[in-house]
Amino acid sequence: MIVAADVCNLDDMQRAVREVHARFGKINGVVHAAGVINDGPMLAKSSVDVADVMAPKLHGTLVLDQLLEDGDLNWLVLFSSTSTVTTPAGQVDYVAANEFLNTYAAARKDDKTQVMSVNWGVWADVGMAVDSLGQEVAQNPQDRIISAPVLQRLRVLPGNEIVF
Repeated sequence: MIVAADVCNLDDMQRAVREVHARFGKINGVVHAAGVINDGPMLAKSSVDVADVMAPKLHGTLVLDQLLEDGDLNWLVLFSSTSTVTTPAGQVDYVAANEFLNTYAAARKDDKTQVMSVNWGVWADVGMAVDSLGQEVAQNPQDRIISAPVLQRLRVLPGNEIVF
């Protein structure tokens, strides 16, 4: 069963849970794998850019927390990222969002619902990282004009090296 819902929207998620309950009954487990990535220097990111990256992981988790009381589920798996260890340049917001998931899971270690956070790395052929790798070079190898306090141009070199 596919149910379209914005994990950041409590009304959407309440409707989705009702639909799943109506068809299957009790929900035993949830995998929360929503995420957005937006590589770029901190100085080039607006507060909206940062909020867009953090929303699915941070606000989505809080919506699930509000929607599903402790003990409603047997388990909740949060897809975090190895970025919390590797701390890639340009992903300060993504690292923070994933560290929130790790901290949330740790804070719930003694709850009735088993909550775990899994720090996924780059997947071989699927996922956000693979989707973003190489796109710029293939689609736009020239300099791209950007608007940031101290940066004017961006170029993606072969091997996905980003130069400002």
